[in-house]
Amino acid sequence: QEAEALILQSDIGPLVVSVAAIEDVVKKVLKRFHLVKEWKTKTGIRGKDVEMKLRLVLWSGGKIQELLIEIQQEIRSRLKKMLAKESRVEITCDVQRIEEIEAELPAESEHEKAASF
Repeated sequence: QEAEALILQSDIGPLVVSVAAIEDVVKKVLKRFHLVKEWKTKTGIRGKDVEMKLRLVLWSGGKIQELLIEIQQEIRSRLKKMLAKESRVEITCDVQRIEEIEAELPAESEHEKAASF
């Protein structure tokens, strides 16, 4: 059964880490990667383990495999600092699509084209 929070024992007593707090860390990490256009996160907690599924929309122009490895390592590193050492963090990345950067740029108006001659 999945839980809404992870309850950890710390030096100062029980510590509750919510799914929202975990997903907030993920959001901060993903914002740092300029090739990530959009994402959705689904986080599950089972005991002391965290399972995370990321659905990503990426911009073209990068090495996808290296990008995904870097994202996973950064998220895992940040979460390990926040969670118990015995907590396992499993991250699955699902790339939904890759978009061309040029497709998102606004087209020049006829006036701007004429002015550039």
